[in-house]
Amino acid sequence: MTAVLTVRAGGSVAGSCGRSCYDAEHEPCRCVCGGVNHGAGFEAAAANAQAMAEEWIATAPADGWDIDTYLLLGAPADQHALF
Repeated sequence: MTAVLTVRAGGSVAGSCGRSCYDAEHEPCRCVCGGVNHGAGFEAAAANAQAMAEEWIATAPADGWDIDTYLLLGAPADQHALF
């Protein structure tokens, strides 16, 4: 399952938005996207996550999420030297 947004708190995965949300066909789920990606399909969910990530991260504490790190699909990654 490919998550478009994964949130970590205290070293553990606190929540994510993945296939069970963006490919859903029934009742809304409760995930980190707040329902924005529910049933939207992968491409739209990835675009939504890119566009809304900063807002989601900023409002997360008010929604009860204690975020210390997050991974956003398609976000630039830092490559560090191995040696």
